[in-house]
Amino acid sequence: MSKLNYQEISKYKMPFVILFHPVEGFEEMRWNKKESIGVANWILVAFFMATVISQQYTGFIFNNYRPEQLNVFTVFMTTIVVFLLVVVSNMAVCTLSDGEGSFKDVWVNLAYSLVPYIIFLLIATFVSNFMTQQEGVFYGMLVGIGVLWTMGLMFLGLKTAHQFTMGKTVGSVLLTLAGVVIIVFLILLVFALVQQMMDFITTVYNEIRYRM
Repeated sequence: MSKLNYQEISKYKMPFVILFHPVEGFEEMRWNKKESIGVANWILVAFFMATVISQQYTGFIFNNYRPEQLNVFTVFMTTIVVFLLVVVSNMAVCTLSDGEGSFKDVWVNLAYSLVPYIIFLLIATFVSNFMTQQEGVFYGMLVGIGVLWTMGLMFLGLKTAHQFTMGKTVGSVLLTLAGVVIIVFLILLVFALVQQMMDFITTVYNEIRYRM
């Protein structure tokens, strides 16, 4: 296999280089500043849009969502907000374990890693409209390939960003997932407390108003 000449590859092409050359691609971005926060953000927009398209246009046989009940806010929360929580959690974990990656490094590497999932999700969405229920295994395979490919790229992206060993990367990933669960729990707890406080204030106000 011929070795890529990374000097001739612009930073805008790096997401596609990483698809097939993840180790060299992530290293190139880290050491030669080939990353682009703008490209990463556009990939996140594509991630959000691909999820919306999937929920709207997947063949009815395989679609678990009702297109007429699409909730864009819910899609945003389960894509962009979850992505942000993963980045924040990973930075918290890896800062404590001497990770070398910056917030930008983690953001860009994880965003670039979403490309195969986006591609395969859109392909699966398109072909699902021409499949029978008996051919559903192929739909599942397409989505599964995208998920596994993206997970593999994310693992390598985090490993490169923080300059961890393989074992330490596995540990940081597990702690990152645990951190996301803890963050979500704390957010829900705060919302519940605020809601209870608002209910209490409303009750007191109504009681005072009634007695007056």
